[in-house]
Amino acid sequence: MKKLFLSLMLLAVLMLPVQSWGVGTVTQTIGYTHNFYTITYSWTADVADGSVPATASKWPISGYIVKVITNPGATAPTDNYDITLTNSDGIDVVHGELANRDTSTSEEIVPVPSNNVTVYGGSAVAGIITLNITNNSVNSATGTVTVIFERAGY
Repeated sequence: MKKLFLSLMLLAVLMLPVQSWGVGTVTQTIGYTHNFYTITYSWTADVADGSVPATASKWPISGYIVKVITNPGATAPTDNYDITLTNSDGIDVVHGELANRDTSTSEEIVPVPSNNVTVYGGSAVAGIITLNITNNSVNSATGTVTVIFERAGY
C-alpha cells in the first residue's frame, strides 16, 4: 500500500510540469521601415479552454496606429472571435473595429480617431497597449496581430 501511495505521489509530481505547458502564449516582435513601426503578436490559445492571455506590449507606442492586420493561423480560431487593443485606462484604442474576426482570411482595419468621427487617419496612442483576444473556444488555435504605427514627432 505504501508503494502504491508513493507511486501515485511521484506520478502527480511528474505531471505538474506537463499541465503548465498547455497555457496559451503570446510572443512579440518589433520591426521598422522608414517612419513606420510594427509590433507583431503571435498567439496560441490554451490547449484546454481556448483562452489567450492578455498581453501588454513590450514597447510603448508614441504615435498613431495607422493599420492593424489580423491573420488566423493554421489552427483557426472560433468564427467571429474578438480582439481589442487597450491602453492603460482600459479603452480600446481601435474602438471595436477588431470585433468579429474571420477564421479563414487575413483582415485589416484602418482605425478612426474616435467613436464619433468618420474620418480615417489613425488612433493616437501614448504608452503601452494590451492585446486581448476573446470569444475563442478552439483549443490551440493560432494567429497573428500586426499593429502598424507611425511615431509622433519624427
